Amino acid sequence: MKTKAIQILFSAALVFLFSAGHVQAAPVAIEGLELLNGYKLEAYAVNSYKIQSVDDWNALADYVAAGNTCEGLTFMMKGHIGSTSQPVTRMIGCQAKKGDKTSRKRFAGAFDGNGKTLTVDLTSADTNTGYCAPFAYVKALTIKDLHVAGKITASGQWASGLVGSSGNDANDGKCSIVNCHVSVTIISKYTSVKNSYANHGAFIGIAEGVATLENCWFDGSFQVEGNGDFYYSGGFIGLNKAQNTKFVNCLFNAVSCDVPAANAGQFANSVNGSIDKASTYYYVTPFGTKTQGTWAFTTEPIGFKTTTMTLADGKEYLVAVGKVSVDLPVHAASLLNRERYWTTFYTAYQSFKLSAGVLAFTMDETGALFVVGNGNIVPAGCAVVLMAEPSVVKKGTITLRTTGENATPAVGNVLKGSDTEESVSSGTAYVLGVDEKGEIGFCLAGSSVPANKAYIVKQ
Repeated sequence: MKTKAIQILFSAALVFLFSAGHVQAAPVAIEGLELLNGYKLEAYAVNSYKIQSVDDWNALADYVAAGNTCEGLTFMMKGHIGSTSQPVTRMIGCQAKKGDKTSRKRFAGAFDGNGKTLTVDLTSADTNTGYCAPFAYVKALTIKDLHVAGKITASGQWASGLVGSSGNDANDGKCSIVNCHVSVTIISKYTSVKNSYANHGAFIGIAEGVATLENCWFDGSFQVEGNGDFYYSGGFIGLNKAQNTKFVNCLFNAVSCDVPAANAGQFANSVNGSIDKASTYYYVTPFGTKTQGTWAFTTEPIGFKTTTMTLADGKEYLVAVGKVSVDLPVHAASLLNRERYWTTFYTAYQSFKLSAGVLAFTMDETGALFVVGNGNIVPAGCAVVLMAEPSVVKKGTITLRTTGENATPAVGNVLKGSDTEESVSSGTAYVLGVDEKGEIGFCLAGSSVPANKAYIVKQ
């Protein structure tokens, strides 16, 4: 009985301790972040603050411009910021003038786009003002889950749809960009001169510190005004001075990038920098003159082996895993009483080499044919007429083999082509054919022309 009484008393004591002796503490209030002039950002966690409006964005821009790096702080968008009619016009971080180190104001916080869209209309004032980008000047920055739309108009160098400068050197820490989508139009008004080139990029203008981009994609456009250009630029990074810059499942799928881009890189223009050899990056739209990454297609391409992959934008693409030769059917028709075989060809994807006995021609507006280079190369992006001697025709076809060589076509080629079937106005397009007399010539097509064939348009 005594033992039972002790147990009862012990149980009663426990009830008393948990019910009366230990009162639960009140929750600790999380303070907002006070910026300039009493403006305050609402907190959602310790050292973490909400960006809920254009006013919040502008207040943060002012705070950084006053010399506050925000290191150790996180900012999250709680809704879409800006719109086409009322875009964001302020940049976070700055270097007011090129080469003026005293004007550098860096942002070193973390930014979570939370899957929302930032719509901008940003402009750099003159040729000495660079880094035109939503985050113009940063170090040790992490940005994730952000979509940037709108327009960037650059009078200076190093413009970008996301980050202008990602840091001066490796000591500035790693710039990490994850799950970001840029669809801005970048307009270059900058005219490159020797040793002072445009260096624009979709994600980073200039990278000197360590940079990693993961699951990011660009589907905006590059444009120019006046004598502007994209010389020595890059699809993702305009000027890469960083070592082992890494791309992980990144995609360049520009709506338009047909701009002057001498010595530009498909993904990065590297000067004293390098790209990690383990990078996985893909492009649908070719850009620049330095090939980087792996070609991806929306339709089955000619001359490639492909495999289906889901890329950064969540869509399936046909990704090149090898190259193959192409067999083209040919038409028999005589030329100057000598038997010859004829066809046409076009692809933007790569150049092809012809075997001996096959020649490639372009055509001018009079119908005259001109040999392309030495006649044995079909350059990428050049529509041609092909003529073959009987000895090289096998089972009614000729074989084209891929090559890294190129040739310059004659100026004034009126032949057109496409890698997909093209719709045309009825009665305007002509394709190569053989008439009932066995004569070769361009005959009226219907409402479309086939892929990978040359054609003429007459209004």
